Amino acid sequence: MIRVDVVVRSDADIKFGGDVHQVRQYEQHLAGRADLKVVAFHPAMTLRPDAVVHYVNVDRPFDFLRTVELAGDRRIVVSPIHHSLPRTRRMRLAERGRGLRSLVDRIAPEAMREWLASGVRGAKSSPSRRESMASAANSVRAIAQVPKLWARVGRSLDRCSAVAVLASGEQRDLMVDTGWRGENARIIPNGKPGLSDVADMWEWSKRPISMITVGRIEPRKRSLELAQAAASKDARIVFAGSLGDERSTYAQQFLNLAESSPTVDYRGSISHDEVLRLMGQSRVLVNASWVEVQSLVDLEAAHLGTRVVSLPNGNSEEWLPDHVTYTPDFDLDQLVDTATAAASTSVGPGAPSYAWDWQRAADSLHALYLGS
Repeated sequence: MIRVDVVVRSDADIKFGGDVHQVRQYEQHLAGRADLKVVAFHPAMTLRPDAVVHYVNVDRPFDFLRTVELAGDRRIVVSPIHHSLPRTRRMRLAERGRGLRSLVDRIAPEAMREWLASGVRGAKSSPSRRESMASAANSVRAIAQVPKLWARVGRSLDRCSAVAVLASGEQRDLMVDTGWRGENARIIPNGKPGLSDVADMWEWSKRPISMITVGRIEPRKRSLELAQAAASKDARIVFAGSLGDERSTYAQQFLNLAESSPTVDYRGSISHDEVLRLMGQSRVLVNASWVEVQSLVDLEAAHLGTRVVSLPNGNSEEWLPDHVTYTPDFDLDQLVDTATAAASTSVGPGAPSYAWDWQRAADSLHALYLGS
């Protein structure tokens, strides 16, 4: 049985995201065929000498470069989950409501911001003195990588065994942003939800929720701004998701608006099953996020027969052309208007024709582990 060390974000256990869900699905569907060991990144982490290294999330570029260094001559497979740098920069410039962090995000170049963030994460994930010293030493050494950081990432990707992108759009973004040649790219998208996940699809005419948006309440998702746009138009919308930072001005402004507006319905942090139930009762999923790659929420909503109206933030339209509508730009008033019009149609889109399930995705990944 092949051994694989899957290196994930140091905060993967406390900040759940699509990358964590993806890894859990691979663990489940490769059980008995691959010995997967999930390793939370740390600059002093130990990788098994005979294991393939599967690194997840190159948007932590210093973590990626350190992992490649530690991997040595091991086979390396990468799941980049990369967000376009121009869209990311646009998001940073709009950052508000989180104090010093928002200020740093707006004024610091992305490479320097990532260096600062990497150092903070390293300190937080170092419970022992030895790990703290290793993390500090790595930060000092890594500052030399700040100049031309993304070009360094591109060259390292070229040397990896395989890069498993979620969509051709992600491949293009990564090639443009880093100079990666893309010759070792393989497209392995996310799997569709299982049959049990779509059991409660409601008939279109009986769906009681016009619009819903799902995800953490945070600036990246533009939750507050979307709520403001919907409230100004008296458009009814349900929000489902935890507060990204309960103490932030951003979160408090959102809560105040949700409490005062008769059309903004905040359901709070709810279970995944409850999210699916609500999406199955909704006509339109609204995605106002600045950046996505292949949104799992979009994919789930489409398989529940729900239309998706989104800002042009990722690659959902590539896989779900009959279900996903992108607005021309990032204007939220236009997003709400488009979603309102989509919710008022008399016929829903039904379930999509989508060939990838998690077993097929896991099989394709397993082939990359084996070098085929």
